[in-house]
Amino acid sequence: MRLPNGTAFLALRSSRFWNPPLLAHCEKNSATCWRLNAHASPRPDAYTAIFVDRLGCSEDVTNRAVSKLQYGGKYLKVEKSLAVCDALQSRLSLDEAQLRKIVTVLPQVLGYSFESNIVPSLAALQQRLSLSEEQLRKVVMRLPQLLGLRFESNIAPSLAALQE
Repeated sequence: MRLPNGTAFLALRSSRFWNPPLLAHCEKNSATCWRLNAHASPRPDAYTAIFVDRLGCSEDVTNRAVSKLQYGGKYLKVEKSLAVCDALQSRLSLDEAQLRKIVTVLPQVLGYSFESNIVPSLAALQQRLSLSEEQLRKVVMRLPQLLGLRFESNIAPSLAALQE
């Protein structure tokens, strides 16, 4: 496989998404591009149902999200993931674009238990910082990774250190 030169290639190679067996070189109108190899395993149907059908993401965005998940998301359940999307959208009053941003940045959120993981963390964060609903939405939009952290063991010690 011939590898191109350039800053985009160097950025790809130094990123965590670098996986040479899954990449194939192609030429389009003398422009170099990268695409998933036809021999790569197909993404789970859950991703098509969630990212393409529900969120309206492109194939490229969907494939990048698949690459972020452990085991390629093969244990992802469609019903649970759609329920998490709906619950997250209603809890934070998100529009489709905001929900798409959160889920594409942190696709692991689709596997979280909404009632036992996300709701307690959001409630504790909102109470501790005295945030309104709008402010809480802004915080989550800027740092979606907060949804994956436990408040007591991860967020509270950091807040305490910052407030000292």
